[in-house]
Amino acid sequence: APVLHSYLAKWVSLLMTAHPLFTVNGILPFGPWPDASAGLFYRLTNLSEIPYGLPKTIWAAVLFHGCIGGLGFCLARWRHRARDRATIPG
Repeated sequence: APVLHSYLAKWVSLLMTAHPLFTVNGILPFGPWPDASAGLFYRLTNLSEIPYGLPKTIWAAVLFHGCIGGLGFCLARWRHRARDRATIPG
């Protein structure tokens, strides 16, 4: 596969920061993934062609997934309220 352009590599790095499994891979100092070159995901994917670094903290992934969950919660509440208004007689 061709080497990705630098702007695509930046997107991959950003997405990896929010990915929970890559976050765990970067955080845990023990287990089968001591570093990026020997990491499980590094061997199972084609990431050897992409310059990236594993996340050093969980907070980016927590914030990203919290925002997605919050957005889903708000949309569900909005839809529930709209349905309730539509069914109230009057």
